[in-house]
Amino acid sequence: MPAHRLTLTLLALTAPLSAQDDIATVTAERMKAFPAAQAVENAEAYQPAEEVKGSPRRLALAKESRIDAAALTNAQDYADRQKSFAFLVLQDGKLVHERYAAGFNSTNRFSPASMHKTVMALAIGAARLDIDKPVSKWLTEWKDDPRGAITLRQLLTMSSGLETPPFSPDPKGLSTQLFFGPDIAKTALNYKLVAAPGSVFSYSNGNSQLAGLILERATGQRYADFLSAKIWKPIGGDNASVWLDRPGGMAHSFCCLQATARDWARIGQLILDEGKVRGRQVVPKEWVAEMVKPAATNANYGLQLWLGSPYVAERKYSSSSALVAKAAKPFARDGVLFLDGAVGQRVYIVPSEKLVIVRIGQSSMSWDDSELPNRVLAGLR
Repeated sequence: MPAHRLTLTLLALTAPLSAQDDIATVTAERMKAFPAAQAVENAEAYQPAEEVKGSPRRLALAKESRIDAAALTNAQDYADRQKSFAFLVLQDGKLVHERYAAGFNSTNRFSPASMHKTVMALAIGAARLDIDKPVSKWLTEWKDDPRGAITLRQLLTMSSGLETPPFSPDPKGLSTQLFFGPDIAKTALNYKLVAAPGSVFSYSNGNSQLAGLILERATGQRYADFLSAKIWKPIGGDNASVWLDRPGGMAHSFCCLQATARDWARIGQLILDEGKVRGRQVVPKEWVAEMVKPAATNANYGLQLWLGSPYVAERKYSSSSALVAKAAKPFARDGVLFLDGAVGQRVYIVPSEKLVIVRIGQSSMSWDDSELPNRVLAGLR
C-alpha cells in the first residue's frame, strides 16, 4: 500500500475520542494500518503528529578531513551492507562525510524510535528539574501510591522498578497501547511496580513516557513547544515532528520524533559540546555531565543515554527480554556515548576525537556496535 494511503487510513482514526471509544479497538486499528516494516523511513505515515518548529541553520562543511578517505570508504561499505539510508560523520563540529541511499537525501525525516529518549532527557535538563524529587510531585495520581516514591532520576536511569511489558500484537497490552493507544498518559500511569525503586535496571518505554509527562506538567507547556524553544531552534534544526496519541493530546516521548539525519547529528554535537551551541549554553553543562554518569544499576547507561565503557560483548536491555545489542570488539576509544534506537539506529559520540557518527537505516539484527565507529577511528591521522 502506498505511503499516502496509509496516512489517510490513520487520519481516519484521529477524530476526538468519546467516552464510548474502546482503547483496545483504536489500538488494534492503528496497528493494522501502520507500516511497521518501513517505520524508520516512512516517518510521515502516522497521524496525528505535532510540529516541532526549528530555526534552520546551515551545517558547516569541513574543508579537509583528519580522517583518511579509505577509512571512510570502509565505514561506508559496512553502512551500505547493513542497508543504511543515511551515514554522516562530523568532526570538530563540521561535516566530513555524508551519504544517502538512493531515494533519500538531507531533507528526509526519519523516525529512529528510542533515539528520542536522549532528546527528551536533554529537554528535562533545559527545564532544570530536580530529578531526585519523588515523581508524586508532578504525578499527583500517585500521591498515595508506592509508585509515587520513585524519583525522576530512577525513571531516567531505567531503574524505577516499574514493569517492562513485552511488545506483542495484543492491542490490550500496555506496551502496545503505549505506541498506538489514544491515551498514553493513562497507559503509562497504569504500569505496575514490580521491584524496589533503584534496585534493578530494566529498559522500559513507560519510564520515558512518564518522564515526558512530568516535563509537560512541570513546565506547563506542550512537549513539542518546549522542545522547539529549548532544543530544536537553538541547535539550528529543521522542522521536526512528534507523534501524538490523539489530536491535541499527549506527545510520545519515548519514541517517534521525526527529524533529518543532520538534525540527529546536531543532537550528538550538542552532547559532545557539553550543552553549548555557538557559544550559548543551551543545556546546563552540569546536566550533560549527569547524563554521562553511569547509573547505579547499569555501568553502561546514564540518563537516557548509553555508555560504551566498560566493554560488554552483548548488551542486555532487561532480564525479561531476549533482545541484546552486540559488539564484537571494544570501541577503539574510551568514553564513547551513543543514542540507541530501533535495532541499529545510532548516533555515536566520541569525545576524545570530537566525532559524531550517525547511522539510520533498516533495522538489523546483525548490527555490530563496534564496526562503524571503529572503522572511522582507524582512519584518524
